[in-house]
Amino acid sequence: MLIFLLIVTIALMAAVFTYVNLQSRHEQQYRTLASEEQILTEKIAKYAVGATTGDAEALSRLKKAQERFRHTLDMLKQGEPDAGLPPSPPEVADALQDVDQRWEEIDHNIQKIIARNEVLMALPEITSAIEAMTPPLVKASTQFLRTLIRKGADARQVALAARQIALIERITKNLDKVMQGKVEAVAVIERVGRDTASFGRALDIFKKGDPAKGIAPVTDPDALKELKTIETAFNQFSEAIGQVLDRSGELLDAQAAARNILNRSEGLFAAAQRLESAYEELAKARIVSPNLGYALGAFALFLLLLMGYRLVTVARLRAAAATEETRRNQEAILHLLDEISGLAEGDLTRKATVTEAITGAIADAFNYAIDSLRRLVSTINRGAE
Repeated sequence: MLIFLLIVTIALMAAVFTYVNLQSRHEQQYRTLASEEQILTEKIAKYAVGATTGDAEALSRLKKAQERFRHTLDMLKQGEPDAGLPPSPPEVADALQDVDQRWEEIDHNIQKIIARNEVLMALPEITSAIEAMTPPLVKASTQFLRTLIRKGADARQVALAARQIALIERITKNLDKVMQGKVEAVAVIERVGRDTASFGRALDIFKKGDPAKGIAPVTDPDALKELKTIETAFNQFSEAIGQVLDRSGELLDAQAAARNILNRSEGLFAAAQRLESAYEELAKARIVSPNLGYALGAFALFLLLLMGYRLVTVARLRAAAATEETRRNQEAILHLLDEISGLAEGDLTRKATVTEAITGAIADAFNYAIDSLRRLVSTINRGAE
């Protein structure tokens, strides 16, 4: 019975440790995936902002991070049969659903950015073109202003020329804010459009004049020549600005999506942390735990010791019984020898006591022999008479 119980206990212990090892491996995989989602969340926020500035590498990495996050979430929800990973247990359903819902919002915003990749990837080229066009335009406008001052032009003409230089500086600064995705980009876009239009109207005033404002047209040949240079440079500058303004809606949508990702990433990161903690709690709440295996192991050891004790006890009892049997046999032999010792002197009246001891059969044989010998002696005596 003890052997059967020991075998059952050892089998149960092996089953428990096998089960615990399997569950521990699954929980470790779950925790690794949840931890990876935290890292991916931070990367996605970083890459989203970079993608809206026209960084092709950031956009590529954003797509890869998005695909990886989707895959890790699917593994947690549905499992991965090829890797031997089952779906997440019901105990973490709430935490997993929280991550899933938060991810849906961020995933939607990532899609917005990716859908506008054509506009975003054109930004660096347009920005470089504007940066290259700005210095010649500023230089020509500055030279035009100096010429007006040198030729003694009307103060209103000089003020308007000075304002042109300020407009160029303001346009480039505001355009930089738009490219960087500042929160006030919508209002800034409108200012860029107004300032660009104002610059163009001022060029018309220099050529045609504006009686309502009391500004006469420029007539100086040198100034007109420089004005022509400004007009040529501005046409190129204005065309590049127009490319930004024409697709500013898509640009602003992508930038708004990046800000949403940035704002929501902290919540997703915290949700992924809570999910990882929920997986860690599984081991603590599990009924079939290593402690149960250790308890079964201790019980198996107890049974083994008990079996050893019983074997030793039985061996001792058998040894004691054998010793007692030997002692009784020795006593019986000595007693038998004592009873038949008179035969050596010819005493045929002796009779051995027959007992259940080992000497009983010997005593019986001796008695039979003595009886036979006694009858023989009696027969001889009768014959002698």
